[in-house]
Amino acid sequence: MRYEIEWIRDEERFRMLGEAWDDLAQIERTPFLLHAWFSAWWQAFGSGSSLEICALWGDGKLVGLFPLSRKGDRLAALANVHTPVFRPFARDAEALALVIEATLEARASELCVPVIPRADAAIAPLVERARGAGRSVLIEAQHVSPFVATNSEFAEYRTGLSSKTRSEVERLRRKMQREHETVFRVVVPPSELEHELEDGFAVEQSGWKGQRGTAILSNEKTALFYRSIAQEFYEREMLRFSSIVLDGRLAAFDLSLLAYNRLYPLKTAYDESFARLSPGLVLHYAVIERCFELSLDTLELLGDDADWKRRFATGERPYCTFRAYRRRPVPAARFVYRRAIRPLLKRVRNRLPR
Repeated sequence: MRYEIEWIRDEERFRMLGEAWDDLAQIERTPFLLHAWFSAWWQAFGSGSSLEICALWGDGKLVGLFPLSRKGDRLAALANVHTPVFRPFARDAEALALVIEATLEARASELCVPVIPRADAAIAPLVERARGAGRSVLIEAQHVSPFVATNSEFAEYRTGLSSKTRSEVERLRRKMQREHETVFRVVVPPSELEHELEDGFAVEQSGWKGQRGTAILSNEKTALFYRSIAQEFYEREMLRFSSIVLDGRLAAFDLSLLAYNRLYPLKTAYDESFARLSPGLVLHYAVIERCFELSLDTLELLGDDADWKRRFATGERPYCTFRAYRRRPVPAARFVYRRAIRPLLKRVRNRLPR
């Protein structure tokens, strides 16, 4: 096969690749590598950087992609805290190695690839090609994302939960239904997209996330991103909402993507005036039960391993950040800081009295 590397730096060219991009991304069976995801991400978070997407063509077909941006002399994945998973991807191992090699040979002092699965097939060629290009390599543990396997029977899963978790959630649900007019809508396509989406965002904004400035509506770029994601994946029939309404008020809300027989919750919020009923916890339990009814493979709980996720999880997926540095004074100093100084400072800070 005759291979050719193309560096995509023009937004119009990026848009034109949509169909070919998605044809390739289907191999990975995750919504987070689809063109729509990266398009929404770039629209919201791309300012201050330039596109630097490495595309590998083989006999006229797109066979490999490494979606990156450039800021100064650094290359970074088109990913941030709102990205559940990222990886370079390709038709086969040969194409993956070639697109990685081309990226590492680019004129950049540093390459940063976050939220890459720790057991991903891209890790080995990233390390091998980086060292072959004379770069220093650093792999940092990032977080662990729990998941719930839902391809068996719910009754079996329910029995396997701790008796404390099971009795607490089911007691809260009964109390909720006894004291309020309760409506559950679980893992369903939105009927009024804009209205339901904004109601969910408003609930999140009204609580502690709004007070801390971490709610979706607290940041224009974040709001733009999730509105774009909702619209794009609604059109692809992958968007799902879940909610609990108590006496006509939205008490809990969940925005998810249903793709490749897996459910991916992106954002969850609850009205803190109903906190005594833990509507967020009750909604998660209802979502899990619905995933079993739909015979899905897994409910991916994404993000870090929060305590409430651990209560429901049946497994976990570790993620890491891959970094490669040129052996020049400035990038070498960054490497030493990340590898030695930063961990030392963190240990010292953790030992200090609170």
